[in-house]
Amino acid sequence: YAGENIQDLAVESTDVAYAATDGENTVSKTENAGFIWDDAESTGMSGNCHMITSLGEDLVLVGGTEGEAAYSTDGGEDWEDLDQIAAGAAVQVTASGLEEGDFIYAALDTLGEDIYRLEIGDDDWDDVIDGNLGATYGAYGIALVDNVCYVLASDGADSILFRTLSASSVDDDSTWSSKATTDADNVALNDGPQGLFVSTGSTKLWALS
Repeated sequence: YAGENIQDLAVESTDVAYAATDGENTVSKTENAGFIWDDAESTGMSGNCHMITSLGEDLVLVGGTEGEAAYSTDGGEDWEDLDQIAAGAAVQVTASGLEEGDFIYAALDTLGEDIYRLEIGDDDWDDVIDGNLGATYGAYGIALVDNVCYVLASDGADSILFRTLSASSVDDDSTWSSKATTDADNVALNDGPQGLFVSTGSTKLWALS
């Protein structure tokens, strides 16, 4: 019993997992496969937790409901709240790591939004796509494999998967390749809180309608 209503889960190992609290900005941790959960710690975000991901031992990253993200490098005891990207937006977020010089990538469920990147040690989010995800599309998933970044977007009827092969060097003039479901299966790949996953050790992508 985690002690809180669960919004999303992130698994670090067979023993360690993190639970983002539903309707709060807090995260709790278990170190014995869920038998005991620590008290939930505040991430510092002004909004609530939307999604959570583990990037390795003690490395946790959270996307919020108010255009924010936060990360911890000590297993969820202390959190670094990042600058807000846009108010009222649920954030999908991933990262190459959580040390200075690593990159955090974010996309929002707000219609017509961009894809963003922040270098740890810098306070500013940069727009890293030429144009945006489309006037009627919002982001419902994000994944990073080595230096390849994928962003899943949907308009509630169809979906598009965006990809860049050089995530750390793209900028606001960069064109991301894309693959749409339009006129194929009309699949709305907009499941929450995270709609996109990558199989460990491969580039096999999974999305839920």
